[in-house]
This record gives sequence, C-alpha cells and structure tokens, in this order.
Amino acid sequence: MARAMDGADAVVHLAAKVSVSGPWAEYEEVNVRGTRVMVEMAKRAGIRDYVQISSPSVSHAGSAFMGQPNLTADPDHARGNYARSKAYGELLALEADGEDFRVGVIRPHLVWGPGTPSWWSGIMERASRGGIPLLDAGAALIDTTYVDNAATAIVRCLERLETVHGRPLGGDQRGAAHGGRADGGDVPGRRGARPHPAGPGVAGEAGRPGHREGLGEAPRRG
Repeated sequence: MARAMDGADAVVHLAAKVSVSGPWAEYEEVNVRGTRVMVEMAKRAGIRDYVQISSPSVSHAGSAFMGQPNLTADPDHARGNYARSKAYGELLALEADGEDFRVGVIRPHLVWGPGTPSWWSGIMERASRGGIPLLDAGAALIDTTYVDNAATAIVRCLERLETVHGRPLGGDQRGAAHGGRADGGDVPGRRGARPHPAGPGVAGEAGRPGHREGLGEAPRRG
C-alpha cells in the first residue's frame, strides 16, 4: 500500500468484506482495522484528500428512514456484522478529518451495472419468478445506485472536499420514476396482495439541497 500511495494526490477506500453472514472477526479485520491502516498510511504518505466508501446501513437501526437526512453512523444499533463494522470504519475515518487531512464519506446503496456480481442477477431472476417475499404489501422502497452515478459522486466528492469533508453523503439516488410517485393498487404476482396508498417513487428523493450544493450535481439516469 505504501508503494501504491507514493506520489498519489488522494485515496479512495472502497475495499470491504460485504456479506450478510460470517464471523465478526472477519468483518472487524477488513472493515475496521483495514480502514484504520488505510487512514494511517495515507497520512504518513502526506496525502491530504481521503474518501471513505461507506453504506446507508451504518445508521439503520431497523426502521425505514425514507426521505431522512444522513444520520450519524451508530455501530451500537446497526443491524448485522457488515453494518456494524462499516459504521466503526466510517467513524474512524471521520475522526481523522481536519484541514490537513480532509475526509469525505459517501454512502451508496446497492451499486449495480456491467460486471455486477452474480448475486444481484440472482435476486433479479428470483424476483421475476415471484420468488421473493414483498415487504409492506410490495410498497417498501429500496434505492439502488448505478455504477456510473457512484463513480461520478466519488469524483465530485474529491473535487469538493473543501466543502463536504467531515460529513457523510449518500442516500439520494434517483429511481426510474425520476422523483415520481408509486401508484396505489394491487401488487402483481402475489396471492392476497393488498392495495397500498400512493407514495414517493424512491426512498430518498434526489437533489436534497445539502447534496446538490455539496457535490454540485444531481444524480442522472443511465
């Protein structure tokens, strides 16, 4: 890592153990200790700009947070070893933030695109067959992030670290509805589906002032 950082202007830390299961020690080694090592080595290399790729799950305690601002990472209440370890990692990175070492944090959710791992295509295939239970009568919303938008957000964060460092950004993905609303009605493909009221088309609407002003760009559809 020291060789990789030699002469670099910035560090973007994306490496992580990502899974829904597994022993805590594995998550701690990669997502907590790994972040600590990356921060220390970046500072030692004289790098000023550092971006930590985190997750919305770091502040998720079990209830939906549609339309809410980014809350502080909370490892004590995060659900599961992945979320808890990412929360610790985010806090470690932000603790190092200062004028001489500017730390930005981005929380993309379910990044997808060309080359997406097979687990994602498996989810889509099961969903098309009606093999995935739908929560809240199918009205529950989960935002995703197209890889091009995630990459653009990272670049914009680096370009604007003077403005956005020291606080997390994320959760404002724009869905295909482009800020529209989900029509009320039956959820197709489910026995006994209940009508649900109309609601927001995405869990976090794109373009909340803090994110547009911070990164200088609204999310785009592919």
